[in-house]
Amino acid sequence: MKLTHRHIFCGFLLCLMSLCQAGTKASKLATLETQSWQAQQQQQTKRLSKLVEKQFEILYQLPKADLVRVTKPYLSAKTEFASDQHEQATVLPKLISSYRELKQINQQAWDATRVAKAEFELWQSQSNSATKTAELATRQQQLYQLLYPTHSLPQLKKAAYLKTVAADYRDQLQAMAEPTSKQDWQHISLLLRLAYQALLA
Repeated sequence: MKLTHRHIFCGFLLCLMSLCQAGTKASKLATLETQSWQAQQQQQTKRLSKLVEKQFEILYQLPKADLVRVTKPYLSAKTEFASDQHEQATVLPKLISSYRELKQINQQAWDATRVAKAEFELWQSQSNSATKTAELATRQQQLYQLLYPTHSLPQLKKAAYLKTVAADYRDQLQAMAEPTSKQDWQHISLLLRLAYQALLA
């Protein structure tokens, strides 16, 4: 079929629309993740739960009726881990349960146990202040590779690095005596938006 200027123009518009939608989705996810980090710092459990539900709904395109099945065990694992209960025997089964539900609902091909273990190992690394940024980025990338096997490696590497830098910046600020400023949270949100734009491109 011979391509006309109309075909080329329509193709360009579809591509532009796709990029705009990805940008909007990335912006929403970045805002939600920033707010969930704030809620976690302030120990606002109910608010954190709602924010994580919204993140999962957008990121994994989950029906509202199925959200609790996925997010309840995930949040339980996250809460237990945050309370210094880093035992794999108690936290990991809840993560596996969450990802099994997600896999079933979205009919994913990845291994739920492998994904859960990768996330648990990422949490362990993040909880150790001696862990280098490069190692954290690698672990984040490994998790992304399991969740998004069709994405390109440079794409996942960029997304993982940006998210790791955002989390590292958050943790450095939290370690300081003064409360995190609005400007600092905006900086974190920008890094997360760039991370999600890379992930969703």
